Amino acid sequence: MASKESHISQLSQEIKAYLGNHPDKIEEYENILQKFSSNNENSSILINKLIALFQGNHTIVKKITDGLKTSSPEAAAISSYFKMEKYIQTFFLGNGKNQVSNIKVELYRYMSTIVLLTIQEFLPSSFLNIKLKSIQNLVTTAFIQKINEYMQQIVPIMHSVRVALCDIYLTDRTTSRNKFFMKSSVKASTPMKLIVMAHLQLTDQAQISSFVKCLSLFGFGFLNDELTSKWLTEIDPIIGDFFGFCPDFNDQYKFHPSRIYAQITESELTEDQIQWLFGQQLMTAIMRMPSMHGDNIFISAASSERKSFTKKHLNQIEPSIPDLKSVTFYHSMKIIINHIRKGSPLTGIEESLKAIYGNLAPNLDAIEKNVQFLLKFYERCKSFGGRAKKEFHFLTKQKLETIDINSKEWRVIYWPIIQKSFLTRGIILNGFHSKPLSKKLEMAVYYFVNSFVKHFKSIQESYQLFNQIMQSGGTFYCLESVPLAIIYFMEISKMIQEMMPITKKELESISNLLFNEEPPLKKYSGKFISQIDIPALNFVQCLGKLQNCEIGIVDNLSEIIGAFDNEYYYKIDISKECIHIEASYNLLCHIK
Repeated sequence: MASKESHISQLSQEIKAYLGNHPDKIEEYENILQKFSSNNENSSILINKLIALFQGNHTIVKKITDGLKTSSPEAAAISSYFKMEKYIQTFFLGNGKNQVSNIKVELYRYMSTIVLLTIQEFLPSSFLNIKLKSIQNLVTTAFIQKINEYMQQIVPIMHSVRVALCDIYLTDRTTSRNKFFMKSSVKASTPMKLIVMAHLQLTDQAQISSFVKCLSLFGFGFLNDELTSKWLTEIDPIIGDFFGFCPDFNDQYKFHPSRIYAQITESELTEDQIQWLFGQQLMTAIMRMPSMHGDNIFISAASSERKSFTKKHLNQIEPSIPDLKSVTFYHSMKIIINHIRKGSPLTGIEESLKAIYGNLAPNLDAIEKNVQFLLKFYERCKSFGGRAKKEFHFLTKQKLETIDINSKEWRVIYWPIIQKSFLTRGIILNGFHSKPLSKKLEMAVYYFVNSFVKHFKSIQESYQLFNQIMQSGGTFYCLESVPLAIIYFMEISKMIQEMMPITKKELESISNLLFNEEPPLKKYSGKFISQIDIPALNFVQCLGKLQNCEIGIVDNLSEIIGAFDNEYYYKIDISKECIHIEASYNLLCHIK
């Protein structure tokens, strides 16, 4: 067999070129193929007729006759396909002389469809094996063995067989079967194969709706692969088993219905092929689902060009998918805390319940008085939300590395991962851990911060308090302003570290530039420090909030419990080895 193209594929390409110059022979050529593909003529008759047709072209005739002498594995596999097709037809429909029962006609159509979809790589070969076992009471053991024998020759070189069959049929799309031969360039993704399988397996509307909803939750990341597999297995064991062995879980957003719909419409499939592969009922259910940005999928796709919809818009929002998960679980945590301490309604946690417990999710009425369950659920939300938060941060950092740091786009992307609400959520979900700065780096940071903070007279007292805890170390309790100030201080240190060694004079001049120049700082173009205004201004704002906070910073937890109404308070541990911050929920209401 040739290294890149099959012998048959090469021959077919030459035949195409020849027929382009001899249009009078196209009809005769298609008639020959029509009879052969309908199994009305065997391969030897086909070869003889092709030789007669191309008598004027010695090159093609020689290749055809050479093909007779040396049978390649591909030729044998293609022959097995046609033999298998004929065998299935004869087994179920006989010779056409006798009346055939409706069930045999349906079985013939079903088996032919599965074989055709398998050959075209829209179904895994394992699916055919499963279906053969499922009808073993309706067929003979010899039938199953024969189909397996044919497939053993085809499966090892499946794609080559598919390419060759597509070439054999060439321009003939007139018959009902030939028009369902997809171009060999159309590659079915794993999610697309899952939809094809669901079309063949699911007929009940409730099952279809449950299937599409499950994929939506998994695509958003609200369900992990284990829970999704369990849910799908409850709908249909074959679908669940196939999903369990999918290789694409690292890109689970691709399983979201909007992404599958985009994959389908982006392909070169015809409308007839789409209906045949995926079914009207299932496609309708997919199109009715909200897309990743909240619109109806069909409207979203129609309102913009298909390619830009898939490749541009969705690529821009992919990092926001884990952020959406993180926010959802985080808000559920706050709802739970306020329900326990204030009796506030639990409304708003339903999506998180479904994401974690699937179809086993309890009703709100059943859990509203079960504090033990709610606290356990809270911890699971924290775990799921924490993973999503880390994933979003990682994706955003990756994206920042591909963008010019001097551009407005860089600042727009950087801002969400440095704003106070995002960092607060991060502390609550994952805590904060950092090694203390080296003495040289710490001194450099203070050169800059001291110079910057002196411009804000109202925060001098809180800045002194901040410096005291950073220098003395120990354990402290407070609200969110101090932990955030520490994080911004550490972010400033990363920017300065990139410039080390750097003088006190230059650091102070950078501080002054922030009051006289629009960011990013032109003098430091291309450097992380050119964006230092963002953490510096946030640092000052946190100190301003500390300045006006009645609680401040204490080293004894009893001093603040019951003295504030926030959902969370924060513990800060500063030692020579580590700076550690964690959040704890506040179950006591403000004691007035």
